Amino acid sequence: KTNAFSSAMQLQRAQADRQAPEITTYHIDNSFPIVEKLGLGNGIFEITSVVSYNTSLDINGSGSASFEIEDPYRILIVTEQDIEMALRETALSGFVDSVSAAAGTALETAQAADNQLKKARQSRNMAPFIAAGT
Repeated sequence: KTNAFSSAMQLQRAQADRQAPEITTYHIDNSFPIVEKLGLGNGIFEITSVVSYNTSLDINGSGSASFEIEDPYRILIVTEQDIEMALRETALSGFVDSVSAAAGTALETAQAADNQLKKARQSRNMAPFIAAGT
């Protein structure tokens, strides 16, 4: 009796897992700066599901990974019209101005920190720190 009940519960759970989602979750990354016009942080909605995930790794260190995504709302398909609409809405929203201002503030902060580091190294008679980009 317990075995049949347990099997029925597993079957019910498996059926529920295969249903299209009725709700979604919005995950927020609080480490991003707050842009007052846009709201708290940046985030993502879970609107697709990873159906399968496969990996392989051999003893020499080479390997591969693959995954399959279920896209019931066809949200991953981006058309030229979608791109044009997004560009138009972004230009009209003032978002670019907000991001530009935030980027300018971040650059000023980084430059101030760099100058502080240079002065601290000079005061201790140390060679300047040079960071090279690639």
